[in-house]
Amino acid sequence: MFSGSSVVSQALSRRGSVLGIDDSSLARVLFQATVIHAGRADCGALARLSLEAAPVKGPTPFGSLAAERTAVARREVNSLLRLYREAHGAFQVDYRPTGEWWDSTVRGSFPHVVEAHYGGHFFGFQQARDIDWLQHRIGQVEDEPTRVVGRALLLATASTIVAAPGKQFAQPLNFLADPPTAFVGARLLSDRTRDVRATFASHLAQFRTLVRPRQWDGSRFDQRRLPDMPETPTGVDLVYADPPYTGDEYSRFYHVLNVLADGGLFKLTMVHGVPTKGRYPSARSQSPFCDRRLAPQAFRELARDVRKLDARFVLSYSAGKALGSRDRTVDLDLLRETCQAEFSTVTLFPLNHSYRPLQPKNRRAPSASEFLLVCSNRGDS
Repeated sequence: MFSGSSVVSQALSRRGSVLGIDDSSLARVLFQATVIHAGRADCGALARLSLEAAPVKGPTPFGSLAAERTAVARREVNSLLRLYREAHGAFQVDYRPTGEWWDSTVRGSFPHVVEAHYGGHFFGFQQARDIDWLQHRIGQVEDEPTRVVGRALLLATASTIVAAPGKQFAQPLNFLADPPTAFVGARLLSDRTRDVRATFASHLAQFRTLVRPRQWDGSRFDQRRLPDMPETPTGVDLVYADPPYTGDEYSRFYHVLNVLADGGLFKLTMVHGVPTKGRYPSARSQSPFCDRRLAPQAFRELARDVRKLDARFVLSYSAGKALGSRDRTVDLDLLRETCQAEFSTVTLFPLNHSYRPLQPKNRRAPSASEFLLVCSNRGDS
């Protein structure tokens, strides 16, 4: 699991107060947990929650839970695949984006949101029920730092156990293909053996070692979509921005984590009357930086607003195009011109790392590079 906004904010919080801005609920929870509430949570209370077992009743039939448990224990991948295919077929037929579907499927002793939508899909049936139970119990915690940190640990848990390429949520492993590859079968079994409560406890142990940043007054998070800027206090020294590079919406890769971060009910996107393969929520965020028509103006607005703050501006972006990846929505020359229109000094710093898509066909492909544009009107860099 990764959120650039929270990682950069953690680093900057060692030097001063930070205003984190991101439209992702995942980023909000991680920022609050690591920048604002690190060292303040009752980790003992969270450890006790990790020992609680979820209730036995839920939307998944008991027979399916037992069959899943047996197939995983015996490493019978074909039995597991048949079970999930049947569940997927039934979901595609039965799902309706209505309150009646929620009332009949999701509600109960606690809301079975993840189990109803992603059991037998991104997660196993039991894994999904355990996630829902922890989500429910964490939501009942009255102490805000403990509740926020608990939710961050749950997001890390979901990211660790998900059966999906790259541990992201664009779509699950292709185990619905007939026949699936040996790799997919082995990976599915491996991910389904991961225990939610043990994984949560492991992330809690890691969180205990997190060095609490110096507590500067005023650090906060504003959930909004750039280039829309919030009312910002005076005296801002630095604005660091890392917008999307391509047409790939970040929300596509983290939508389940955003759902968990928000809690509550939601509707799935329907295409031709059925949910999409990734079972995306209908209210996913769309960034103007991902649209070639809108991105140039979005960058102009962002640079203009930062200039008005009389702050240094550091912009992280990518140049080039790796084989199999998307075109950049704005090229380097236009980006430099945009910054030069607002700042007297604009310096390009190439970064000493690069990347390419993970598919085997791209191993010998040219890689894309990243750089920083450092902009200032202060006569320095």
